[in-house]
Amino acid sequence: MKTMTNIRLENITKTFGSFAVITGLDLTIEAGEFFTFVGPSGCGKSTILNLIAGLEPATGGEILFDGRPVSGLTPMERDVAMIFQGYALYPHMTAYENIAFPLRMKKEHAVRIDSEVRRVADMLGLGEYLLRKPKELSGGQRQRVALGRAIVRKPKLFLMDEPLSNLDAKLRLDMRAELKKLHRELGITTVYVTHDQGEAMGLSDRIAVLEKGELQQCDVPREVYRHPANTFVAGFIGNPPMNLLRAAVVRRSPLELDCNGTVIAPPVDAAPSSDEVIVGIRPEDITVARGPDETTFEATVSMIEPAGSTFLVDALWGKTPIRVVAGPSEVIREGSEVRLVLPLERISVFDGATGRVLQR
Repeated sequence: MKTMTNIRLENITKTFGSFAVITGLDLTIEAGEFFTFVGPSGCGKSTILNLIAGLEPATGGEILFDGRPVSGLTPMERDVAMIFQGYALYPHMTAYENIAFPLRMKKEHAVRIDSEVRRVADMLGLGEYLLRKPKELSGGQRQRVALGRAIVRKPKLFLMDEPLSNLDAKLRLDMRAELKKLHRELGITTVYVTHDQGEAMGLSDRIAVLEKGELQQCDVPREVYRHPANTFVAGFIGNPPMNLLRAAVVRRSPLELDCNGTVIAPPVDAAPSSDEVIVGIRPEDITVARGPDETTFEATVSMIEPAGSTFLVDALWGKTPIRVVAGPSEVIREGSEVRLVLPLERISVFDGATGRVLQR
């Protein structure tokens, strides 16, 4: 297997005419890492993948593989393998022929081609499907063939553009597990693009959250989830997303806030730049009060939605909508009044002017 590749993006910009798709992107993807770009449609994720692959030239900045600039090199010269949303299989070829194709292009010996194809097919559970053409395969099997065709090349780098979005929910979960297992076994640097934050959180060593071509946060999934850098990340990462509530600054040091009529003192050291902040709290961190607590508030339950082992509860705190994840043991009814606990240690506070988190 070839050595793993480190990727450095230095002040990358990409414009199409007067429209800037990527603006000043600066980050490093470590060798052997499973790294994911995540964000809403149109944020520039696929464009970044095309720039790394060499399918598009950057307008400005530099891309380096292991410290060496790759500008001007073709995808083949960069030694990358791309896996697309639409599989891109040859319909007239069998699964065997599709997987073998990169080796045939390199004019490898027939015995080695056969050995490698069967090795990769066994790894992906495709052994009994090798003589079938793509139309005779399920979506999951086709995606495995596309993976096999990439793996057999033994590239320096895997680039995956929404590879699971055409699969149904169960197959997506199955394929996520397969991808994670393969990455562990092969150790090849993998750059993944998705709009599905569940995929990003479940697969990645680190994730980069993008919005309108700008990097919002880059960190390990747990840190991005627990400590979002700004209100965009807070609202995008998490299902259901973080509750974001406006609050007035009562005192700056130590910080005291009036959040919907309830005065709270979250453990935050930095002072906001304006008289208004945004309080963020994950729905699963809000609990139903079981006894006296000074950080409780009254809310009216408007809707309850079963979600497997939990319930999604929509409530009104005065006129402010708030969402709570309740456990199966909670006795909550639509239209009822509940007293909810706001755990101060779990609260994120964002500056009202900039949207950036205030550091603890």
